Amino acid sequence: MRQNIVTCILLLMVVFGLQGCGDSEKKVQLELDRAQALQQSGEMIQAGDLFRDIVLKYPKTAVATEARSRLDELERAQTEARRNLVDTLESLVQVVEGYRSIYGQYPQALEDLDASGYFFDSAYMAGVVPESVTAYLVLDGEAQKFKVWAFDELMRFGISSSDEARLEDFSGGEAIEGLQAAYRPALRLGNLVSLAPADKAL
Repeated sequence: MRQNIVTCILLLMVVFGLQGCGDSEKKVQLELDRAQALQQSGEMIQAGDLFRDIVLKYPKTAVATEARSRLDELERAQTEARRNLVDTLESLVQVVEGYRSIYGQYPQALEDLDASGYFFDSAYMAGVVPESVTAYLVLDGEAQKFKVWAFDELMRFGISSSDEARLEDFSGGEAIEGLQAAYRPALRLGNLVSLAPADKAL
């Protein structure tokens, strides 16, 4: 009889222990589902953070294997997106710097590239901006020689550069909202947006 009681207790412990494992696996699956939903809604940074958390917290689960795979895929896409942003910025900066080297000053507006006969015109600049990228360009004469931002719409992050030739990363909507507060669109050509200070008349 005593042996039957011990066997029953052990059996109950195993059953409840397995049920707890199932609950834990369900919880991890819910976290993975949430990370995938963030990824599909364009919140790549938050999705990556959640995939990373799953891998670190639950390394021996099947869900962690899936999260690791998703994280690797996301990191490859982010690396490619960053490369596209850097290439875009470098191309735009080279055009503006080339103009300065020929004419002795930076262009005051995007239209100066067309009016001057400079061989890299505004259409060329618009053409170097990839489909998933929006580039914002400020040509503000003496106050600020130029500044350019390239923002990847899918990955929700970007890089900026200026006449000081340093690259700065930024993420998401806050930086774009700051741009929209300080500047207003002066001209849009494809995915290239020329900006003017919000307080400056066109």
